[in-house]
Amino acid sequence: MAVTVTARADPSAGFAPGRQTRGVDDDESNGTGQLVSTETKITAVFVALGVVLWSGSAAVTESQPVRFAILLGVGVIAPTVINELRG
Repeated sequence: MAVTVTARADPSAGFAPGRQTRGVDDDESNGTGQLVSTETKITAVFVALGVVLWSGSAAVTESQPVRFAILLGVGVIAPTVINELRG
């Protein structure tokens, strides 16, 4: 004996069988709909700047700790501080 169960969803409840659901990001909820957030843009610019300064510092110094500090300070720490200060 086979039993078939059919469920009916209330369309006003926001869910319908077979419909894909997805989460809503903060950027989408406020209507901006940005593909790339401002924090990501800031981080990408500073990472690129850090790599350029790191490679350019080879012409000025051969000290690996100094070059690493430039890369870490400009590419990681600076964008993190800026993004935290922005709120």
